[in-house]
Amino acid sequence: MTCDIPSRQDLCHYGNFGYNVLDAAGQKNFDFGIYKNFEITENTKVQFRTEFFNAFNTPYFGQPNRLSYSSNDQITPDGSRDGEIRRLSGTMRIIQFRLKLFF
Repeated sequence: MTCDIPSRQDLCHYGNFGYNVLDAAGQKNFDFGIYKNFEITENTKVQFRTEFFNAFNTPYFGQPNRLSYSSNDQITPDGSRDGEIRRLSGTMRIIQFRLKLFF
């Protein structure tokens, strides 16, 4: 993490931890797909396929935000918005359906 305020290096670290020791929570995705073939004629068939990415729709949250700024030249180390998680680190559930013709 780089410090945005060179004159206040004491505000730019988490306690006595070293550089880049805080990580986000781990992720475990459950992806799967199913398909079924249907024969139309002897030489023609149709395949229906569906794929699920993050099938159980588990949210994976991003990193907490950094220091709070109360004005352009003032930092509030324990500001009201410190540590908020405002984004996801991955996508939510994605479902795809496909229809494929073999001839």
